[in-house]
Amino acid sequence: MVLSTGSLEISSQSTLVGELVSHLVVTGLAGFLALTMNPAVTLAFAVVRRIPWRKVPVYWAAQMLEHSWLRLVFMEFYYDALNAFDGGVRQILGQKARQGSGLRYPQPYLSIWSGFGDQVFGTALLVGCVFAIIDKNNNSPDKGATPVMIGLVVFVIGATFGFNCGYAINPARDLGPRIFTAMAGWGGGVFTAGNNWSWVPVVGCFLGGILGALSYIGLIEMHHSPDEEAPSGTELESIIART
Repeated sequence: MVLSTGSLEISSQSTLVGELVSHLVVTGLAGFLALTMNPAVTLAFAVVRRIPWRKVPVYWAAQMLEHSWLRLVFMEFYYDALNAFDGGVRQILGQKARQGSGLRYPQPYLSIWSGFGDQVFGTALLVGCVFAIIDKNNNSPDKGATPVMIGLVVFVIGATFGFNCGYAINPARDLGPRIFTAMAGWGGGVFTAGNNWSWVPVVGCFLGGILGALSYIGLIEMHHSPDEEAPSGTELESIIART
């Protein structure tokens, strides 16, 4: 069933390329940086006591800086192309706005609560799959294949659920660039556009991450034999660095 009238063809290609690049970079850095890229994953692991709470604020600050820095790099390399694209007039909504700012907004037909449910479900699916992939008692892949598997999960979620509102599934990937974009010429309208959409990818993703973690533990992990081995804290931090 085609609903996007072909408008998702380039978006799907961008999704695939973006996920490949990010996971290649993180795979190279994860050997010495135990840092998750996704605050929703960080919160989920803290809620179920897989990482200590004292590390959460540090991770969140680093994640926000990381995604803001990536947007800065994009602006630096493509500033001239961006001016040629929109004529120097920074637009918040519309096709040129979506391609220029890179921010995610809901489709015009989407209600705020349908979009909220979309973000909750997408992030819950991501975190649940992450738990399944790293579960040593669930036929987990080799460590080297873990980032590839998680990257495929993110791509499939984007290709399947990205049409409605862009599948944020990561609060920092939405909020960090949104703050930077507001300061880079688009203005405060980036927070109020789309019926004040900006809170949805943040709150929805955090809630979805917790639901995904609790669902996997309650439905699957709790039913493992008591003597089965669970991943250590160090292993978990190394693994979630790839999400």
